[in-house]
Amino acid sequence: MTYYEPGVYITSAPRDATSLTLPASLEGLPVVTLSLPASNKGVTSIDARSASSLQDIRVLSPQVASLAASGLSMLSSIHVMNTQMTSLDCSGCDQLFSVYAGFNKISTANLVGCAKLNNLFLQGNELTSFDVSPFPALEMLYMQDNRIADTSQLEAWLAQPGHQGNVKQQRL
Repeated sequence: MTYYEPGVYITSAPRDATSLTLPASLEGLPVVTLSLPASNKGVTSIDARSASSLQDIRVLSPQVASLAASGLSMLSSIHVMNTQMTSLDCSGCDQLFSVYAGFNKISTANLVGCAKLNNLFLQGNELTSFDVSPFPALEMLYMQDNRIADTSQLEAWLAQPGHQGNVKQQRL
């Protein structure tokens, strides 16, 4: 876990909780990190939109099906792996630098307004297309094992100097 600054680091949820709504602060301190391990099996939905100081989201809890994270202007990284999520909406997260969202069930990814995005890992999902042109800072792209029939645009992007990743081996 990265240390950002004084603030609240949420690392678990109550055992009987099925949904988790993050507040902006707790006891006067801003919520800066959410880190739910795989052992948090009851939570199926997370709403982080009120946590305006949130900088890092890490969700490995396998039952999570939805994550509301749009408009978080301080969010810099998101790690959501091996969940039931079918969509990813980080629109308006203008400081977002890294997205690691592999091996979910994501068929739509809304990253509008994430121009600082540098690392994007969406391998092992259900995406049928993806446009890299809105991301001028992007250097790493991993999109293999999706359902993208035409990877030519992505392959051309990867062929440019300074770009790395993998987009081949799609499931069609």
